Amino acid sequence: GEAPPVLRKDLCADAACERAVPMADIAVFVDPLDGTREFVEGRLGNVQSLVGIAVDGRAVAGAVGLPFPEEGGEPQVLYALVGAGSGALGGGLAAAEEAAAPRPPPSRLVPSGSP
Repeated sequence: GEAPPVLRKDLCADAACERAVPMADIAVFVDPLDGTREFVEGRLGNVQSLVGIAVDGRAVAGAVGLPFPEEGGEPQVLYALVGAGSGALGGGLAAAEEAAAPRPPPSRLVPSGSP
């Protein structure tokens, strides 16, 4: 069989990523089925799993899982760590290269939801 994908270890290569943080200052947000209506309606391409991590009320990391790829595709996870970059698991090499490309930080948050 094929070896499981491995997270990029270079995202936390410097000492800034080794900051100790009290558990009380960490918040983890999980939406295991973002797009519940779409899931029930069978529009699986519009369903994702979301994980966000905040420290002291500031977003520091997140991941979006795309568990139901287009026909013939494979599930994908896109992830990012503030100040360190982003990456992708699954979905093919082109998607991983695109996700790993440097991008400017977002200027605002955009909420998700059903139309």
